[in-house]
Amino acid sequence: MNNLLNLAKKYKYLIARRFSQISIIFLYISANLWGWNILFGNLSSSILFNTVPLSDPFAFLQILATGSLVASNLIIGAIIITMFYAIFGGRAFCSWVCPINIVSDFADWLRTKFKIGGESGLRMSRRIRYYLIALTFLVSMIMGVGAFEYISPISILTREIIFGFGFGLGLIFSIFLFDLLF
Repeated sequence: MNNLLNLAKKYKYLIARRFSQISIIFLYISANLWGWNILFGNLSSSILFNTVPLSDPFAFLQILATGSLVASNLIIGAIIITMFYAIFGGRAFCSWVCPINIVSDFADWLRTKFKIGGESGLRMSRRIRYYLIALTFLVSMIMGVGAFEYISPISILTREIIFGFGFGLGLIFSIFLFDLLF
């Protein structure tokens, strides 16, 4: 029993993060299955308690890049989430909300435990994210749709979990393998 308490103490933030991530997904599923109006929508755009809009600022900026008119609740939701990031830090979403974090952490745990990949793994420049963001806005402008939302692993996994598993699991498994091997 003492060992269990020590483990819980050691991993208290990990346990809290997993509880948060699973609870949020459960609330989305509950809205679809039982009609609960606590959290309805998905991680790109939601309504909390059937009143408070919540919107992914990156998705909002993609919609702006398309030249589309933007609804006021989307603007308000993006401002709320941006303020949340400003207060709690930009990585709060990745650590406490994003379901892909569970997949990546599991791959990292396996890689560490079984010494997979080693130091010779593929290294990428950390600046690549800025090129991808710029490319996302460019494609959104040209195509007239929020480009990243169609291929976002976060959106795909969330849709898979909330609405039922299907073809998107292949992409999620690919991400798992990439994180595991590289």
